[in-house]
Parts: sequence; C-alpha cells; structure tokens
Amino acid sequence: ELVKKGNLIRNLTVFGKSAWIGLPILWALVPAVGAIMFCFVPMNQLSADSSSSRFADLMKSRSFIPLMIIMVASGAAEVAVAWWASLFAELTLNIPKSVSDLVGPCAFAVFMGIVRVLFGKFADKIKLERWICASFALGIVAYLITVISVHPVLSLIGFALCGISVGILWPGTYSLGAKSIPSGGTLMFAFFAIGGDIGCTLGSDLVGIISDAVATNGNGFLSAFINGESVSVGLRTGLLAATAFPIIGFIVSLIFSLKTNKAKKE
Repeated sequence: ELVKKGNLIRNLTVFGKSAWIGLPILWALVPAVGAIMFCFVPMNQLSADSSSSRFADLMKSRSFIPLMIIMVASGAAEVAVAWWASLFAELTLNIPKSVSDLVGPCAFAVFMGIVRVLFGKFADKIKLERWICASFALGIVAYLITVISVHPVLSLIGFALCGISVGILWPGTYSLGAKSIPSGGTLMFAFFAIGGDIGCTLGSDLVGIISDAVATNGNGFLSAFINGESVSVGLRTGLLAATAFPIIGFIVSLIFSLKTNKAKKE
C-alpha cells in the first residue's frame, strides 16, 4: 500500500501528464554539463605508496573497520530520509504529489548541498573527527524531530536538519580515510564506496519494510501518540527505526575520535 501510493503518477502541474517523457531528457543535461566541466578539473596524483595497497594491509589498520562502519551508517542515514522525503511530505502536509516532490526532497537536498560546498572550502580548517561525530548527533535529533513532530512545519525543519547532518558524512569520511590511512589508495576508496552503497540500500529498504508492515497490520506503537492514517504512522515508524543508523555512526565516530586524540597526545 505504501509503495503503491508513493509511486502513484499524478498530473504534472505545468506541462501535463503527457509531457513526462521530456523530464528525463531535460535532466540528462545536468550530468552532460557535469561531464564537460569535469574535463577541466585539475587532478591530484596519488603517491607511489598509495598504488601498492592491498586488502590485507587495509585490514591491519585500526582505522579501516571503524571508517567502513561510518560509511555504511552515513549512506543509510542519508538515503533513509532522502528516499522517502517526498511521500512523507505528501502525507504530513496533505499536499499534492507534484508539490511534495519539491518540498520534501528539496528541503533535504538544498541544505545538504550547502554543507558540502562549505566543507569543500573549509575542510582543511576543521577537525573532521569531531565534526563527523557532531553530524551524527545532529542526525539523531533531526530524525526524532521529523518523526515525532505533529506540526508539518517542524517536520520540514527536521528534513532540513537531516540534510545538514549528512552533508559532511560521506565526503568527510573519505577525507578522514586519506588522512588516517595515507597508503590506502584507490582500493580503500573503493571499499568506502561499497560501504556507502550498502548503507544506502539498508537505509531505504529498512524504512520501506517496517513502514509496509506497520501500515498493513495497523498496530504501530506510534499510533498511540500520533493521529493519522496507517500509512503515515507506518512511515514514521520506519523512519524511527532508521534512527539506529545515525546512533551507530555517532557511537563509532565518538570512539574513533577519542582514540585518535589519545594517539596524538601519546
């Protein structure tokens, strides 16, 4: 029921339903322009040591496993909200699908983009370990605001805070890996990418599975605190379950930060 309602095709407000086929063509211009611009981006050269890394060498590093867990948690925390933002906005704000597609994802994506732009400019001036830990902590708060809030405006604020919280996580973990494991090389970044993608799948699927189960059975414990349709309560329950990902990320990144600071003092 949840997936069916979330994927329901509604009228395109401006051009009409028959013009939907033009949207993929229009959006194809974005990666096309990006590909052209990328041709002019200066590329840093890897060090000689980076090219000789092996999986066994990565496993010997005390930083690799914690960073992999952080990558999984980062991907899950990001996509769990981004994937379901449109449907959540439609249900909580009672607005048409064509509007909720903009309001929900945009509130999330705009602030995430702003944070990543700022990170690219000031990355060398911040302490990554602390910022990643703080981002996960903010993510926990943002998830709870989004899920528990009964006021639509607060839910939108929760979306924006989620975007802020995940903005630094993915690129920040890459930078932290390059700093903590200088010889990691392309193999390390490949594993980070796999970990992030695994997290993306886990995050979106967990929300969907739990949401469908609660919406079908109609006995979610949140129904005792929040009034609404079974689909809405189910989605809130699914997002609440996904709070586990920023919690895990916060715990691991906090331990990693404390150990890193201790090693520096020694």
